Amino acid sequence: MDEIARVKTNSRLAACMAIVRNSLSTGNPHVEQALKDTKHDKSATFDKIVLMMYENCEKKITEAVIDQVLLPDNIMNNNPEYLKLIEFNKNIFSIIGPTPSLSKRENEILKEINEVNAD
Repeated sequence: MDEIARVKTNSRLAACMAIVRNSLSTGNPHVEQALKDTKHDKSATFDKIVLMMYENCEKKITEAVIDQVLLPDNIMNNNPEYLKLIEFNKNIFSIIGPTPSLSKRENEILKEINEVNAD
């Protein structure tokens, strides 16, 4: 049973990362605007944005969408219907305040990504 759970987790991770990657590769205007407006380090801001996008996707994506995204003909396509899965609050980067830090869940996501990359 653990193997099935691991496959589901890895499938969710792969689908969400594909959606995020495809959105970024075609020029996501929300990300571009957040990076333009940020009052913080752009590299740290970009990392935070990507993790926020992934975390939102992870919460919202359905099994049917995972299956659809991971089809060989779809894996590299940027489907505008999936943008709602990766929305994030870009306004937090335009205020002067503490540098956005990674949440506990975002650190867990990084660990998951690194574990999948190591496999």
